[in-house]
Amino acid sequence: DTKDLPKESKAKGYFPLFSQDIKEATDYYIENKMGSGNIISNVQDIYLWTKSIFSSQFYNIKEITPYGWAARNYFKRQLVEQDGMSPGFISYTSYYPSENLYIIYLGNIEGLGFRKLRLDLAAIYFNEPYSAPPIRTQTIHNQELLSTISGQYV
Repeated sequence: DTKDLPKESKAKGYFPLFSQDIKEATDYYIENKMGSGNIISNVQDIYLWTKSIFSSQFYNIKEITPYGWAARNYFKRQLVEQDGMSPGFISYTSYYPSENLYIIYLGNIEGLGFRKLRLDLAAIYFNEPYSAPPIRTQTIHNQELLSTISGQYV
């Protein structure tokens, strides 16, 4: 239960803005999340959990994929992965069984760029092509032009 924790002891999540700025996400209670979102963890714990799932006799990913995990093929390699988002936070876990490779990241800036990141991290490991994300730039609009379209719209 995190309701009684002081705010300064909690991780802060953020949203990217259209400029290069970020905005702090609204505080929320993890207890309100259902299913896989109802967890507070760290990379080491997620690694140990993922390792225990796929090293056990319960799952053979060639036959069954555990609930919430997706079996995929990236760079001609079989993997299982799972991701998620909460306000201001992202998470991703993947396991490549043939390589015994685990890729796990947790972030405190919510955004869809993390979907590209999961491929880029694997590409780096497998020596495959990848690209850095573009640097966002702020556009300064012509104030005279903006004044011609400002007003009230219904």
